[in-house]
Amino acid sequence: MDDPENKPPTFWQMLHSVVAAASGVQSAKNRTRDFTHGKPGHFLILGLVFTTIFALTLFAIVKLILHLAGVYTLCCGHAKQPAGCRSVPDSPGNPVICESGGHERVIDG
Repeated sequence: MDDPENKPPTFWQMLHSVVAAASGVQSAKNRTRDFTHGKPGHFLILGLVFTTIFALTLFAIVKLILHLAGVYTLCCGHAKQPAGCRSVPDSPGNPVICESGGHERVIDG
C-alpha cells in the first residue's frame, strides 16, 4: 500500500516548511521529510518567491507609513515632493505647499 511517509511533500507542506525555515522554527521531522522526499528545485523556487513577496510587502508597508506621515522620500539623493505638492519659487527658504483634502499646508524647504 501507499505509505504516507514515502510520498513527496505537497505544496502546502513545502510552503509550511519554507515559512518555518525562514523564521527558524523548522521541526526535525519535517526537515528530514523535506530532505528525503522533496526536490531541491521546488524548495528553491518557493523560497525565492516567498522572499520576494516578503520583501515587497515590507517595502509597501514602509512606503505607506511614510506617505501617511507626509514624509519626503529620497530619490537619487534628492528629496522628492509628495503628490499634490508644489514649490514656491523666489520665496525665502523655498517652501513647499501641499494640498490634501482641500487644505493647504506649508512645508519649509
